[in-house]
Amino acid sequence: EALDQLRLSAPICLGLLANRFMATTATVIVGHLGEKDLAAVGLAVSLANVSGYSILVGIATTLQTTTGQAFGARNFEEVSLSLQRCCLLCLVMLGLIAALWLCSEPLLLAVGQEKAVAALAARYLRFLLPGVCCYLVTQCLQNWLAAQRMTTVQATGGLLLAAVYLPLCWALVHPLNLGFIGAAIATSLSNGALALWMVFRTFKALRHELPRSWQGLSRSAFTAWTPFL
Repeated sequence: EALDQLRLSAPICLGLLANRFMATTATVIVGHLGEKDLAAVGLAVSLANVSGYSILVGIATTLQTTTGQAFGARNFEEVSLSLQRCCLLCLVMLGLIAALWLCSEPLLLAVGQEKAVAALAARYLRFLLPGVCCYLVTQCLQNWLAAQRMTTVQATGGLLLAAVYLPLCWALVHPLNLGFIGAAIATSLSNGALALWMVFRTFKALRHELPRSWQGLSRSAFTAWTPFL
């Protein structure tokens, strides 16, 4: 049983490390540009983690419970509905996150941040937004699959992310001279690539390993959101 738990948890840990790798890499690469750029990226990444990524992760990981219970009971209609409910709630939260990030400059100034750093951090957050949309897709799908004992998809995606992000971030920041914004663009593009990978693997799983897990769109997805809150 311990080996079985390790087999399921190791890919998840690898995927989480890959996500952390992006933030660390961006900070290191941008650090060569100057103090203000580094301060802005550090501030923007911290704000993005607290007010964006962590919220979506918190909602999406609820699928581990709701989908896992339904899958164990062979209730495939509920397996399908749990994914739809999670995606809908994440979309609502995404709207709030976008509103916060787009208004981040005056908010940062209000709490005493330096004007130049606040402006740069707000700009960085705007370029992160497209990637957050993709991050939503990735989190929902990978937790949904993991609840059905398919965790290797997350590990493979994490390795793909690590392989793509480092050269892409460096190329955008330095050779292409996009500056610190290049790191934000690289993050969004990498999240987009990972989301496409997750969509592809999910469709493949539904055709082979999990043919009964998707029962189609349902109006019931707009109800019973309490377990995700």
